[in-house]
Amino acid sequence: MNVLLGPTLSGKTSLMRLMAGLDRPTRGRILWEGRDVTGMRVQDRKVAMVYQQFVNYPAMTVFENIASPLRLMGVDRAEIDRRVRETAAMMRLTPMLDRKPLDLSGGQQQRCALARALVKNAGLVLLDEPLANLDYKLREELRVEIPRIFAESGAIFVYATTEPEEALLLGGNTATLWEGRVTQFGPTPHVYRQPVDATTARVFSDPPMNFLPFQVAGGRASVAGMPALPDGRYLAGFRPNHLHLSRHAPDAVQFDATLVVTELTGSETFVHLDHHGQRWVGLIHGVHDLPLGQMLPGPEDYALKELNHDWQDGAAYALLGSSGCGKSTLLNIISGLLIPSQGRILFDGVDVTRAPTAERNIAQVFQFPVVYDTMTVRDNLAFPLRNRGRPEAYVAERVAQIAAMIGMEHMLDRKARGLTADAKQKISLGRGMVRKDVNALLFDEPLTVIDPHMKWELRTQLKKLHHDFGHTMIYVTHDQTEALTFADKVVVMYDGRVVQIGTPEELFDRPEHTFVGYFIGSPGMNLLPATVAGSQAQVPGGTTALAGSYGALSGKVQLGIRPEHVRLSADQGLPVTIRRIEDVGRHRIIRADLMGHDLNIIAPEDQAIGGTMEKTVNHKAWFLVLPVLVLVAFSAVIPLMTVVNYAFQDTFGNNVFFWNGTGWFQDLLSSERMWNALGRQLIFSAIIIAIEIPLGIFVALNMPKRGVWASVVLVLMSLPLLIPWNVVGTIWQIFGRVDIGLLGYTLDALGINYNYTQNPIHAWATVIVMDVWHWTSLVALLAYAGLQSIPDAYYQAARIDQASRWKVFRYIELPKMAGVLMIAILLRFMDSFMIYTEPFVVTGGGPGNATTFLSIDLVKMALGQFDLGPAAAFSLMYFLVILLISWVFYTVMTNLDKRG
Repeated sequence: MNVLLGPTLSGKTSLMRLMAGLDRPTRGRILWEGRDVTGMRVQDRKVAMVYQQFVNYPAMTVFENIASPLRLMGVDRAEIDRRVRETAAMMRLTPMLDRKPLDLSGGQQQRCALARALVKNAGLVLLDEPLANLDYKLREELRVEIPRIFAESGAIFVYATTEPEEALLLGGNTATLWEGRVTQFGPTPHVYRQPVDATTARVFSDPPMNFLPFQVAGGRASVAGMPALPDGRYLAGFRPNHLHLSRHAPDAVQFDATLVVTELTGSETFVHLDHHGQRWVGLIHGVHDLPLGQMLPGPEDYALKELNHDWQDGAAYALLGSSGCGKSTLLNIISGLLIPSQGRILFDGVDVTRAPTAERNIAQVFQFPVVYDTMTVRDNLAFPLRNRGRPEAYVAERVAQIAAMIGMEHMLDRKARGLTADAKQKISLGRGMVRKDVNALLFDEPLTVIDPHMKWELRTQLKKLHHDFGHTMIYVTHDQTEALTFADKVVVMYDGRVVQIGTPEELFDRPEHTFVGYFIGSPGMNLLPATVAGSQAQVPGGTTALAGSYGALSGKVQLGIRPEHVRLSADQGLPVTIRRIEDVGRHRIIRADLMGHDLNIIAPEDQAIGGTMEKTVNHKAWFLVLPVLVLVAFSAVIPLMTVVNYAFQDTFGNNVFFWNGTGWFQDLLSSERMWNALGRQLIFSAIIIAIEIPLGIFVALNMPKRGVWASVVLVLMSLPLLIPWNVVGTIWQIFGRVDIGLLGYTLDALGINYNYTQNPIHAWATVIVMDVWHWTSLVALLAYAGLQSIPDAYYQAARIDQASRWKVFRYIELPKMAGVLMIAILLRFMDSFMIYTEPFVVTGGGPGNATTFLSIDLVKMALGQFDLGPAAAFSLMYFLVILLISWVFYTVMTNLDKRG
């Protein structure tokens, strides 16, 4: 197991792509078992890769998704079924095997992607932050499972993460990265405890490592208590668990600091301190005090059960629970993005159940960054205020305040498109907080994509914001640290129900549900079957004393014990077997077995506690490519070389060739006929693109997005594309004829003189309308696909920001569709240069040469006049023009991709 640890943009994913063969290094080599594989294709490397985002096939079931790589590998059906079900059981996906990925929660979708990679038994498994979007407890469980999977598979695992704790739990070896370079590589405990420099220490520390600059002059240090050192400047570093609020050792160095804020993780309390302008973080073990609902029909149950709760104005609440428990649904009901099927929602006694989002005056920040890409950071932050008509002076002042709070005052004039994910999420946070008059601020797991070092800062800023402004805040998260730090009251949800509401101390010390005990704390509470009699509890392996006396308890009884309250002893207590020890830096987690029951123990940091892979290459595989090479040679290369031959030679008699050089090209470039045809072609192409692109976008915007009608409309839109070109030309020739055509007959009856065979303008109009009828559906389908790829969170954010329909199109839909629209323009432009059959059947290129476009002129030259030399030269020039156009569009598309 190897871990790549570093913040966003440190180079982790780039390094993984090089390992996988998705990219090639500009310099250096990649060796596999001593063999250079730098140029080896990704298909030949037997690699599996899991990404941070959910990458599944939406039309397949979960079973089919997991089985897909095995089917491509030719594994027999029985083996596929066995391995898929085994992997699904490990990933807790067995009940969902027949469901589609889009029917699952986010955490379940990522489990499906992870299962598809693990089922392959690949030699190299690359995991690119695969647990980042999973709920806290599932991440905790999978961190335990992945090393076991690694040990059983015999493969090389490379795991990229921004989380130091993941590196400690997973990594046999860890490489720390910073700004594209590896700062240190070695066994994980060694890198953690003996960093070679301050950069490595910063990367491998969560919470952040504390630093104290000092200097030594004349043998005396500027900070008392430092060891004897030569004269010079130094930087002392110490971790939060090495900072105590009281003198814990005779030789401890004492500092005066101001307590700024506390953060509760359940089992620990972190204190943020100010030491003369320097921000430090310390750790204390333990916890220290320094009717609403919706029932959405689903395949088996409702998203939310009955809820009846009061939320106090000005309080900070956290909705805490695992993925799929109903947190986001409840949040969207409060904001008005969802309407409950039963019950009511009251704001200050006013029923707002059916009130639209805009009337509720709610601000919401979503899990993934929702920004308006074409706007600057300043305009993004100002957007909600301007939509509400606030004066520009107030807007500017408020934007400056929020930008300073989120640390983006130096980036206000930069476009949002090119920023990193955490910078975009900071914009989303700022846009949610920019309005002072909101009834409530709702946060839907806003720190999911934020680096751990930035999370500490933003959590502190959010808590300070609540303290300063007193807004009602509701924070959805599956991370107990975020919930316990942020909230005055934590609402724990399980299976669509609220199982407990309380302070962090109450949830940790007095859970009212087994899920609360399990979910709060890392690890969660140990639950053991017990028989209680008075002040004694009989548990597997012996008897333990209770804090109070209880009467006879009937039914199932479980004893809950926090891992922090269990101590290891050589000669006392209950007998346990230690299975595994996990070093997380500030303490150790001991996984033990108590008479067949799991028992987790947290021990202090200083407590003493007693594969080969073969790879073969199929050198005969290239024989399979021979038919393709032969087909390409006969269909493309040989005809092209024939054209080149005719373009530079002239003929005399039968098959007598002599060199003509560039003569045909010179004749064409001085030919008025060719330039006229090119002019007509460019005008035609510009007109149809100017019509079809806006019309296609309009059609796509008005197409149904889901349901039966969406499928019907998609089929109808595809029909024109299935009709052959010559049939289209024949249909429109008949349709437009003056004597029998419906169009010509109708116009004649209305007294309009229409004849496309005699009037050039009528001929042009007919050909343009025919092309628009035939190809607009292609543009509409491409635009529709682009619209479907836009996450719902963007539309929800726009509703909350009170953006008009035009602004939604301008700042969300159009920028997000830019890529597919460029493809549509490229396809239509290139296709318009190749148009021949349709206008030739309708007008024959006439009247006169009015509709003789480049393709028609080329055919007339080659087949009508049999001028093979000029026609061949014409074809080559045509080919080069198409290549140039393709290169221009490729450059544009590449720039679009880099920008967004």
